[in-house]
Amino acid sequence: MLPPQASSHCVTIIAVTHDREIYNLIDISGQTDAKAIRKRILTELHIPEDLRPYFEIYRTELGGSTIGDALDDDGLLIDCQHFGDDRATLKFLAQRVNTPTDTPSTLQ
Repeated sequence: MLPPQASSHCVTIIAVTHDREIYNLIDISGQTDAKAIRKRILTELHIPEDLRPYFEIYRTELGGSTIGDALDDDGLLIDCQHFGDDRATLKFLAQRVNTPTDTPSTLQ
């Protein structure tokens, strides 16, 4: 009997960026908690914890603009579950939200 092997359809890798130039790959295989995925994205992009509430996450394409509106937790999880694959074809952009009280950010 052969040992069980992980199949490629169980692997989910996403690509994330905050500048549309450099993408980081994140393995979110088996993840079912949208808040954990959001935290992982922002952590991977080295977004300081105190600034994370000011960032929204959008679907994007390489070299392209955002696709649709900012994703809430349900939308983020649905996109990851339905469009995520083992080749990182699903890409996200984390972008700071401008608020009237914003001061110039040190994060570019």
